[in-house]
Amino acid sequence: GQVSVKGNPAELQEQGAIAKVLAELESSEDKREAAAAADKSEARGKGKGAEQATLDADVLDEEGPSKSVNDSTFEDEYNLRRLKKIAEQQGLDPNGDLSALQGTLVEDEERESGYVKSEVWLTYLNASGSKWFWIASIALLITCELMVVLHNYWIRIWVASANNASIALSGRNQQHHSAVYWIGIYVVIGLVSVLWRVIQMCFMYAGAIRAARNLHSRLLRRVVRATPRFFDSTPLGRIINRFSRDMYTIDEATMDPISWWLRDIFSVLSVLVIITVVTPVFIIVAAIVSILYVAIGYYYVSTTRELKRLESTSMSPLLSLLGELILG
Repeated sequence: GQVSVKGNPAELQEQGAIAKVLAELESSEDKREAAAAADKSEARGKGKGAEQATLDADVLDEEGPSKSVNDSTFEDEYNLRRLKKIAEQQGLDPNGDLSALQGTLVEDEERESGYVKSEVWLTYLNASGSKWFWIASIALLITCELMVVLHNYWIRIWVASANNASIALSGRNQQHHSAVYWIGIYVVIGLVSVLWRVIQMCFMYAGAIRAARNLHSRLLRRVVRATPRFFDSTPLGRIINRFSRDMYTIDEATMDPISWWLRDIFSVLSVLVIITVVTPVFIIVAAIVSILYVAIGYYYVSTTRELKRLESTSMSPLLSLLGELILG
């Protein structure tokens, strides 16, 4: 090896030499990892389906290092952006004199507001599986609802057959079945419906496990590869909060609501179609009730979403304090 730069840490930082060397090392490392990931995903794609190969490539080949963690620019550019960000958080002019904020190291934790961005949902949906996974999930849900409709329709046929028993007694030739026949088919339809529901739930929860594994791997990879600057400006409790509470939300509190949401949509649609076919006037009542539900749900979801975000960000200082107490 050879000595490429000389000087004390302060001189090297002012010249941007340290950041430049780190950026070169990081760039070469990214190229090696990208090439290895491409070779590995190609090799796996030959032995597995296209969908699984895509999922493996998603874990190994990231979109690139996170700008907030592995920023490859020089120190002075990064510090300028960081100071402007702190000034905005404190309500100051980001283009004014920022010398008073030079000693500020830790930034305030950001908290989103309003609707969840579509990019966030797309990230989770892509981590769960490809488009074929969601097409298959919706097909399974539709089949489950059709089984429920068939289950109820069989009772209608049974009742209609019992009401027409008097016609057979009047002399017409009509085949009649015993109660065992009707109950047996009713039980078979119920068992098939339950089995199909179990398959549908297992299929969707497999996607939830896949999404949790992929997102956790990406998060861990980026934190492990982060520069020391990231750990200087980010409290330990904030990192623990991302790996604990946020990962819990991804593991257990995301796919289940999505599954129930889709199930309720198809269930309501099936009921509306059946009732509308029998009583077309019901569509007017259904429209009025739907408008009221949407209006109430808008206020409920807006309030609950902001409270959940406040609850999530309030855990970081507590975890930081707990870590400091354990260390003494």
